[in-house]
Amino acid sequence: GPQPGVPNEERAIPSGGSGFIISPDGYIITNNHVIEGASRVQVHYAGGDRTAEAKIVGRDPATDMALLKIATSEAVKNSQPQGSAMISRPSATR
Repeated sequence: GPQPGVPNEERAIPSGGSGFIISPDGYIITNNHVIEGASRVQVHYAGGDRTAEAKIVGRDPATDMALLKIATSEAVKNSQPQGSAMISRPSATR
């Protein structure tokens, strides 16, 4: 619902999509439209019970591709290189 004292255009808009962990050192590929306009990006992985902040490494709106990087952890290092991840942008604003 509306947040008191916050104009509608500045309210947080939760959004998300999917991505793939492409390397054990924390690189994740997703679609550009998933992270477009995000001020923060979070990655949920390992069955949804782990969350990590992600840095946007690069993006290409023309091909709708984006590359993210999370800090490596034992969970990522020990996961399958092509594991899936859920991407969210909790602080995206409209």
